[in-house]
Amino acid sequence: MKNININRHQGFTIIELMITVTVVGILAAVALPAFGDLVKNNRLAAQANSITTSLHYARGEAVNRGLSVRIEPLVAGTDWSAGWLVRLDGNNDGDFDDAEDIVLRNFEGLKSSNLNTDQNQIVYSPNGQASVATTLTLLADECTKEHKRVLNVKLSGMIWLDPDDRDCP
Repeated sequence: MKNININRHQGFTIIELMITVTVVGILAAVALPAFGDLVKNNRLAAQANSITTSLHYARGEAVNRGLSVRIEPLVAGTDWSAGWLVRLDGNNDGDFDDAEDIVLRNFEGLKSSNLNTDQNQIVYSPNGQASVATTLTLLADECTKEHKRVLNVKLSGMIWLDPDDRDCP
C-alpha cells in the first residue's frame, strides 16, 4: 500500500515567484531598447529596398518601352518622404505633363523617415541611362549610425547603396 502525504503542497512559493518576476523584468529592461533599434533598422532597410525597387522599375520600363520614364516626388520639391510616382512620357516629347503621359505606379510615403535629394526628378532614357547622377539620403527619425541609408544613382542608371556613409547629420 502507498503512503500518501495529504499535507504536501505543490507549486511556487511567493519568494520564488518574486525572484522570477524580477529576473524577467531585468531581462525585458535590457532587451527592449535593442529590440526598438532592430525594428527601426529593419523598417529603414525595407524602405531603402522600396526606393531601389522603384528606381529599377523605372529604368526597366524605360528600356522595355523605348520611352523616357521619370520618377518624381508627389509633393513638389526635393523632399520625397510623402511618396513618389513613376511617369511614362507617352509621346516621347520630353514633357511629362501631356495627356499621352501615363502614371505607371505610385509609391507610398515613408513613415518615421525622410528621403531627400538635391533633385526634384530622375529621368531614365530609353537606353537606361539617368539624366543626372544624384544621391538619395534616407534618414530615420532620431537617427543613429545604423539608421541612415545613402543611395547613389549613377549616370549609367545603376543604383549603388553606400555602405560607408552612415553618419547622421
